[in-house]
Amino acid sequence: MSSKALPFYKPPIYGRLHHGLPLSTIPMENDSLRRWFYSNYIQLSCSVEIGGSYELNFYEYYMHEHRFPNFKMEQFKKRTLRNIVAPNLSFFFERCIEHDFYVLTYFDEFYLPLKNEGKKHIIRDCLISGFDSQLSIFNIVGFKKNGQLGIEKASYSVLEYALENTPDVEDWASYVYLLKPVFSTDYAFDIEWITHNLHHYLTSTDSLPNMRLYAKRPSYIFGLDSLTKFANDLEMEVFKGNHYIPSHILWEHKQCMVNRVKYILSMQACLSDKVMPYVQRLNSIKRDAELLKNMSLRANLTADLKIEKEMAQLIRSIRDNDEEVLGELLNTLNNPDIKEVIKDNSNEEKVIRVQTGEDI
Repeated sequence: MSSKALPFYKPPIYGRLHHGLPLSTIPMENDSLRRWFYSNYIQLSCSVEIGGSYELNFYEYYMHEHRFPNFKMEQFKKRTLRNIVAPNLSFFFERCIEHDFYVLTYFDEFYLPLKNEGKKHIIRDCLISGFDSQLSIFNIVGFKKNGQLGIEKASYSVLEYALENTPDVEDWASYVYLLKPVFSTDYAFDIEWITHNLHHYLTSTDSLPNMRLYAKRPSYIFGLDSLTKFANDLEMEVFKGNHYIPSHILWEHKQCMVNRVKYILSMQACLSDKVMPYVQRLNSIKRDAELLKNMSLRANLTADLKIEKEMAQLIRSIRDNDEEVLGELLNTLNNPDIKEVIKDNSNEEKVIRVQTGEDI
């Protein structure tokens, strides 16, 4: 086979590529994926250190630590592949793609035709999704030079050089993953897990304490406290303009909350009178988070520290609204009758759409 291109789908979240790239291999229209996605991606966390809110992220969901139900995955150490297949690494990647496996690994973007080419040494996740052996070109997925997530072209020699010159700065950066989407699973929409994580988000506590079984977790701040930490860091002027990514993550979190409630409604329209009001209220919080993103861009362009103070005030408002609205939503979802209705419909493949103002 001289060429093959596996599909790319716009992922529901992409502020952190370790979420976005795997999720770009399967469309969100797939209900098996939606059941899993909307059961998760609720808790937020960041580092306790000064400026640690730059690391604001959905808690966990790392490919090197967990197995996701919608992906068949194989993993190798980079050095293992070099020892086994070198100098035919490009040929190995071709064969993987021919068998419908995406290749996910970590490159220094300085060497690739992506956002930081020739400008900045930064190690990021990158997905290899296609090839043309006649032209000796791979399709790679990452942040393009316009800042959008998408597909670029890289020659075999450029990719191999980038891989060879990317240091394994951490254990997670030393792996190559082969990913194949799984379009049908028996993962049921899990209302118990949702309420568990909502509780821990609202109480700013670790939602995965049993993770200590195999790894001691670093010093993290969770849930609502991570928003307070973001606001505090802005007021302390520690970001030096580098606050767009956590602002985007916060917006993604609010968008997920809206779409999660709409997904519940799509499964059971009879809950409309109980659950529909939360869509409007959560949409209002999402709009504030979108305003925060725009303020971050403006602050970066103007270097106006007053905007960062305004951002901090807006984050505190978002935090307070989260506490109120999500607290009420948690109480609603914990209603035994409502929980039972959701459980009864959680594993149906057929989804009945309802008009909720926006597409899921």
